[in-house]
Amino acid sequence: MVLSMGWIWHAPPEVAAKNHRFNHTFNVNGADEARAAAIKSIEMGADILKLWNGVRPAEVKAVTEEAHKKGLRVTGHSSGDEDTIARVGNGQDGIEHNSFDVDNPEVIRSLLTHRTVVDPTPIQGLAAFEAINWPEWRNDPRARALTPPDMWTEIRESIEHMDRLPYFGRAYRPALYDQLGHTEKTLHEKGVGLVLGTDSGTPANFHVDSTWRQMELFVDWGIPAMDVISMATRQGAEWLGLGAKTGTIEPGRFADIIVVDGNPLKTMSALKNPVYVLREGVQVKGPGTTERHTQSTSQAKKP
Repeated sequence: MVLSMGWIWHAPPEVAAKNHRFNHTFNVNGADEARAAAIKSIEMGADILKLWNGVRPAEVKAVTEEAHKKGLRVTGHSSGDEDTIARVGNGQDGIEHNSFDVDNPEVIRSLLTHRTVVDPTPIQGLAAFEAINWPEWRNDPRARALTPPDMWTEIRESIEHMDRLPYFGRAYRPALYDQLGHTEKTLHEKGVGLVLGTDSGTPANFHVDSTWRQMELFVDWGIPAMDVISMATRQGAEWLGLGAKTGTIEPGRFADIIVVDGNPLKTMSALKNPVYVLREGVQVKGPGTTERHTQSTSQAKKP
């Protein structure tokens, strides 16, 4: 299942013009523009709206009002404690990357009161840390096989010269590991809703293994393994409003299931190589996959 996202932000025009990544998004200035952007995004088929940095409280409120009318969620960034509290108070349902102080009781109170869900993505901040400490990870064959050659060259250059990157160069700090661990464990212990996203695609943060690596980090930081698995499945589905369709294994769900050779409750690395993969009840990986998938497809076409 793939959900489409509408991306709304507030930045100076010259900044927006220079950033090619945001050509498909709405750069707004004021509540009216923000409301119009939300309506347009929804009309275009967005399943969830995301607010980036710089969006003002009135703009947040306008976007969330339109999204909530349609039963859609709004997530996004925040910049510090004051901005986080303002966004949550104006209806933003989720916070990405948690750039706030978890030891600030007012922030925690606000998140709990509004049942705001946090997607902390710590693996994104530790990508440089892992790439430097485990050099073999830099040549992941699965990542290379799934990446266009020219893009792979850029990724490799980024990893080899991490100090040149404005964010990831600063991210290589051993203390960051403990800092992020304190943040995620505190949120969990305080009862703040957590889901598991990775921000994959950033330098050195490969799609092929960022999920299980992040799950392993959570366990290393003291969060029970079953709670981590729940973040990656049931809790994520429920937050997206898809809890009646996916996220758990029970009658009436999509039957998206993986079977692994190992026990993720002992080590999340067991999730690295699924033996069987079922998508909506149809086996797409494992012994006999081609034959079974072909039979299922042919049967579906019969009148």
